[in-house]
Amino acid sequence: MNLNIFSPGKAVQSAIDRPDARVALLLVLIPTIASAIGSLFFQFPIQWAGIGIGLLKSIANWIILGILVYLAAYLVNGKALRGKFAGVLSAVSLVWIVSLLATLLGIIFFMTAFPASAMNVLRLNATGQLSPAETGQQLSEILSQSGFVNGTLALVFFGIGIILLALALLLLYRTISDLAPKNRILTKLILLIAVLIAWINIAYWISVF
Repeated sequence: MNLNIFSPGKAVQSAIDRPDARVALLLVLIPTIASAIGSLFFQFPIQWAGIGIGLLKSIANWIILGILVYLAAYLVNGKALRGKFAGVLSAVSLVWIVSLLATLLGIIFFMTAFPASAMNVLRLNATGQLSPAETGQQLSEILSQSGFVNGTLALVFFGIGIILLALALLLLYRTISDLAPKNRILTKLILLIAVLIAWINIAYWISVF
């Protein structure tokens, strides 16, 4: 598999043509693991059971997204999709590379643009020493006094986040595009929207389960 998601077409085509279940599974698990490492770095309390559940939910979301993309492509390309489900799973796992980058971006944001006093408030909330209402009040006071530099950095990180979101959507579009018949751009866009709506709704119910 080609993991260079900044060349979406080549990465998706490589995943479909040469699927690797082990690499795909690792890609899906890494963002949750990175998030746990970030929590340890910032000295937040770790709930190992919660991390385990998070890993299982990531796998469930990955498989469900793969099924939705496969079914959407099957509607317009039928039998040509036979034997390509493993490739679809490998292709959609590339989205989790974007998730990893977003996780790392969040960690860097907290290290550079988030005031240390605000981090202390979050730690107190995580350990139950502050209620959510008290946490929100103190954070609003701290962030309102954080200064122009932190605000500017926040805007930069927000812009990068938008770019990562666009990249994730492009990866999904290219996956559907490579599986569906050519020269049907509108159909592919409709399929992408349908897949996203279905996946977001299912992912929501998985998250609250």
